[in-house]
Amino acid sequence: GVKNKQFSFFTQLNHTHTTGISEAKGINFENDIFSRININQKVGISVLKDLLFDLYANYDKIKNTFDNPYGGINYSSDDVYNNSVSEQFRIGINPKYTYNKGELKINAGYLGLDRNINQYNSWTSSVDLYKYFSKNVSIDVVNKYSFSEKLFALVGLQYNYFSMAQYDAYTNISFQNAKFNIADPYFTVVYNSDFGFNLNSGVRLNTHSIYGN
Repeated sequence: GVKNKQFSFFTQLNHTHTTGISEAKGINFENDIFSRININQKVGISVLKDLLFDLYANYDKIKNTFDNPYGGINYSSDDVYNNSVSEQFRIGINPKYTYNKGELKINAGYLGLDRNINQYNSWTSSVDLYKYFSKNVSIDVVNKYSFSEKLFALVGLQYNYFSMAQYDAYTNISFQNAKFNIADPYFTVVYNSDFGFNLNSGVRLNTHSIYGN
């Protein structure tokens, strides 16, 4: 990582690989694996004295193999066909502007998750493919204004968008049929005394795109 007054930079890479795991017990059974790769990237930029930008990106990939998890005569049996691959990607930006007696913050991010599972089907003697997808967009805008060292107010708006999809031999759910959003405007007043007495008072309106307020 690198850091100075105008710029900061941080990169992190993690890799985990494990083998020799098995849900099933027997002679000469296949060794199942678990593998994970994680990459974190953060960048901070000071454009002006009172304006800061923090950007981040994160990538996760998980691969594993597994044995038969269901009951019946094949329960806990060794299986060389079952495997799963999951990929998750996150990206976001957090600008912050400071002004006299206050500050304005924005926390915005996107998350996407893809997961594919191959699993042997003893009924059809074939391998079934299960595909799962999900998306999330999150934005939180909040302004803090200090009336004094003890009294300040928060005014903000939080927005979340969620969607998912699932495709397999038994299910067909598209993003269009599985999505909703939530918008929450809020207002809070906070008082912190010198003798340990703290008072928070506020209101929040939850607005769901399907269920309403």
